[in-house]
Amino acid sequence: MDEIPWFEYEEDDLDVAQRAFVDVLAERAGSWLVDPLDTVVLPSAHTFDGQLIVYLDISERFQSDH
Repeated sequence: MDEIPWFEYEEDDLDVAQRAFVDVLAERAGSWLVDPLDTVVLPSAHTFDGQLIVYLDISERFQSDH
């Protein structure tokens, strides 16, 4: 079975600095008690203000707990 990567992205979507940041973040995320599928990278080309956005979607966790 293939391992699901944390903060998956297409290499061409990020510049060198952005890739380095996301790679460090993904390395640290390996110790988190959440699913890698809940991690998201929005490249700057896909955001309204042209900034890289990375986030952890925890909305389903809270919906199922309440």
